[in-house]
Amino acid sequence: MHARRVQRTILVLLALVLSCYLLAGCQVAGRKSDRASHDWSRGQYLGRTILNGPVGFALDPAGDAAYVAWVAATDDGAAQVVHFARLDAAGEVVTERNLPITMMSPSDVELVAGNDGQVHLLWVDRLGDERRLFYTQLDSMGELVRDAQPISLEGLGAARYDAGLAPTGELDVFWCAQEGEGAGLYHLRLTSAGEVAADNLLLAEGGFAPAFRRDQSGLAHLVWYQEPTYGRYYLHYAVFDGEARQLDAAALLTSFPAGGGLVAHRPTIGLAGSDAYVFWALERRGGGLSDPGAESYCVTFPLGRPEQAQAPRQVLLPASNYPEYGRVHTAFNVGELAGVAAQDAAAQFVYLAATSEEHGEQLAVVFSTQLDGRRSSNVQVLLTVWANGELEGYQVAGKTGSSSLRPVLRSGNGNLHVAWIDTAGFGQYDVYYASTAAAARARLNRVTAQDVLAEVADVLWAMTQAVGLIPLTFMWAGAPMIIMAIYLFITVESDLARRGPRVMLVVSILLYVFLKYLTGDYWLGAVDLPGMSRDLVLWLGALTPLIIGGLAGALTWLFMRRREYASLVQTFAIFVACDAVLTLLVYIPGILVE
Repeated sequence: MHARRVQRTILVLLALVLSCYLLAGCQVAGRKSDRASHDWSRGQYLGRTILNGPVGFALDPAGDAAYVAWVAATDDGAAQVVHFARLDAAGEVVTERNLPITMMSPSDVELVAGNDGQVHLLWVDRLGDERRLFYTQLDSMGELVRDAQPISLEGLGAARYDAGLAPTGELDVFWCAQEGEGAGLYHLRLTSAGEVAADNLLLAEGGFAPAFRRDQSGLAHLVWYQEPTYGRYYLHYAVFDGEARQLDAAALLTSFPAGGGLVAHRPTIGLAGSDAYVFWALERRGGGLSDPGAESYCVTFPLGRPEQAQAPRQVLLPASNYPEYGRVHTAFNVGELAGVAAQDAAAQFVYLAATSEEHGEQLAVVFSTQLDGRRSSNVQVLLTVWANGELEGYQVAGKTGSSSLRPVLRSGNGNLHVAWIDTAGFGQYDVYYASTAAAARARLNRVTAQDVLAEVADVLWAMTQAVGLIPLTFMWAGAPMIIMAIYLFITVESDLARRGPRVMLVVSILLYVFLKYLTGDYWLGAVDLPGMSRDLVLWLGALTPLIIGGLAGALTWLFMRRREYASLVQTFAIFVACDAVLTLLVYIPGILVE
């Protein structure tokens, strides 16, 4: 009878959960991520892309709009298109459309906002038997201003590139070709109207995966990989002389092996104060005896002086999903950061760094980082702030229910804006946008009826998981009850006044607790212990079933001592009931918080 009641309770909760999720999911376009911290808005869902790559993302120089573009499939799935969206200062989509451009297999979309309201759009696509870099220009509402055209050299397969405005308003494009005769790193300059101002020029033979940032004086600082030899990658840096179109102060920053299942992600560079910061990552995708993981590295040096570069060091970020923030003053609209302590457990994945474009006193960098919750782990977007060559602190910038990848960071007027993709099934990724701007936080953090339904569904689902511990109680008690039945059949001794039944009671309780440990992989870590060190949390989490068992034993003793006759089975049943209630009281808060 009791088991049927538990089953009915779970079925009712599941039905309520399903109903709330269906009602909350009726407006997919209004879907938002959870709020990650006080400084950030919730992430606004913008659409779905079919590529595991960064989206095109740019801010209007006036600061009243953001532009996002990504590769999407048409409604019938027969073709691939670039989807464009314009957001206002509050993060609301003002206009969006599929661009009327014929495409074969587009990738690597990038947006650059011009000074006169125009938006430069670049992407890589197949033309004939080779991949070329394409360019077109849009107005601020996404209307085509000029026809799309290939801008990379014919006969060379274009790969990664980086583009940005020069002080004159022209567009500098650094692109690479990794195949064909003449493969290497090239530079191209376009006018603000999209005409060729300076034709393609080879800067570094064998160079690929370029990235650059421009300092306050207008100089471009460029990093790239050199063609790997004997399984080693070579990371280079140089200052680009825009007038002479040549690389000055070129230097090798470091080299590293990238074979044996390692994937080297594209480097990126950021500028703050008088220093340059260069980040790159190595990812292990599993196989053999190695676990999957990703490590990011950083090297810093004075601007234009790579010979003074410090030794590369690993970027270690804590894996905790619940950082303890402290109030700080930053150059951005960010007022709280968590520090990184030596005893903090490092995240298993820290990669896909993206830096802010502005050159100020501090540098903002976002990473995709695996955070460990009480019961699960997930890759989320983390913001880090750097100054004087050191990490000042970090903050969780996005919080979703799936892996958040490929973040793109933009800054303007002291505010930070980030766009990223979230895994959404095989070959599908959701596009999100979040910001520290006051207008975006005011709108996106506003609680709506849809948010309430989604929150109710999450709470009900968590309660369903917690109630799911009740059937486990019968499983934990099953084996001890069988042993007690065999004992009673052989000895016919049930009175706890005798030594035999007392010994059997202790054995049954110990077996019960042991079975709790055997089945505790998914619920044991749910105990809510905020504000404690990781080591202490692990120890207390491991000891919690013993502590609960001890309290249940004490309650059982207090109850049975008042009875004239205490039997073995009755006393064990009371212990199990006390243990089950205490287990729910201890673990439900942790399950609900997760």
